[in-house]
Amino acid sequence: MKRLTINVSDFFRNPERFADLSRSILPRLLAERNNLRLWSAGCANGAEPYTLAMILYQLAPAAFAQHAILATDIDKGILSQAESGIYAEGELKGLDAAQRERYFRPLDGERWQLRTFLRQRVEFRQHNLLSDPFPEDWDLIACRNVVIYFTKEAKEQLYLRLHAALRPGGVLMVGGTEPILRYADYGFQQLGTGFYRREET
Repeated sequence: MKRLTINVSDFFRNPERFADLSRSILPRLLAERNNLRLWSAGCANGAEPYTLAMILYQLAPAAFAQHAILATDIDKGILSQAESGIYAEGELKGLDAAQRERYFRPLDGERWQLRTFLRQRVEFRQHNLLSDPFPEDWDLIACRNVVIYFTKEAKEQLYLRLHAALRPGGVLMVGGTEPILRYADYGFQQLGTGFYRREET
């Protein structure tokens, strides 16, 4: 458990990947569906699913309430922290001043809380990627910096299960140090660094 729950995450971690997500991946998905379903698997302190919520709000504020974001982690304790939406000053280093003003309210001199309209859009749930059933029909699954401690066999099973959990045309987002080397074997097409699309059937 300790090896799998480092719980390190930042807002807009690896900003170039979130730039790709904002410029191309999510706009294409939004053009295909009015109510997107996004899953942050291994969400740690919640920075990743909340980042996804920020991007969705920026791209389509009028339709923001139509989208659903699920955030899961094996660590029940970190999920409670994530659900509160409360972060220390140092945990907001990936955000600029305008983003802090728009998405957070100051609690005191050292802590900030995510605004309610964003917190309400994310559902947190405990989930074990190695043993629990996977929810299905997702437009985007972000599973980043999770599999680095998995065995080769566990990775193979995980990629197959993630593929099945995506809708045809849905996109898997992985960490920059976790490329899927034989992505075609799992039924994916590569869209760019860190992004894989489930092939249409």
